[in-house]
Amino acid sequence: MKIKAVIFDLDDTLYDCSGSLIDASRSRAAKALVEAGLPCTEEEVYQLQKELSEKYGPYHLIFNEIVNKYNADNTLVTIAYKAYNSSEVSEIKPFPYVISTLKELKEKGCKLFLLTVGVHERQEKKINILGLKPYFDEIVISDQEIGLPLEDCMRDLVGRHDINFGEAVMVGDRVREELRIAKSLGMTTIQMLHGRFKNEPAVNDCD
Repeated sequence: MKIKAVIFDLDDTLYDCSGSLIDASRSRAAKALVEAGLPCTEEEVYQLQKELSEKYGPYHLIFNEIVNKYNADNTLVTIAYKAYNSSEVSEIKPFPYVISTLKELKEKGCKLFLLTVGVHERQEKKINILGLKPYFDEIVISDQEIGLPLEDCMRDLVGRHDINFGEAVMVGDRVREELRIAKSLGMTTIQMLHGRFKNEPAVNDCD
């Protein structure tokens, strides 16, 4: 079946999120926790975030564990996440091959969609800095707190453009999230082996 559409994830798919933004997010969270009364240094909190992420993976409730470690009030968890997910975004650039690939797919007649989940303001800011808007037929940002579930977003996006799931490709980095869902719907899936999720199990389940 001919491929009519390609859906792209954003973070660690079209640019280096892990390398360019994660460290800054960890530093903000560390600063916020110490200022809120966590009895340790910013460097200690920063290193704890790195160690826990490396040991347990990116889905681990890192801030919950850090706050519990110091027997601190649970309200600090919310403070940490708010600082971590701040709309503050440093200079970021698309991966070297991204723009040329998007142009080539456009020339071949593919519809291009960008589907990302996160804090809406922060994700929109990233897209603007990266200069990606002109290359996509539609961009969907699902707010991580109030947005639709990812599967519903995919169904709605593909359905509105009158495309069958078998005619669509999903490109992303998270096997347990967008790639698993897309595959269950019948899409072809391509995993970007980059960033925090590259060592997730079930890599071979992608096409």
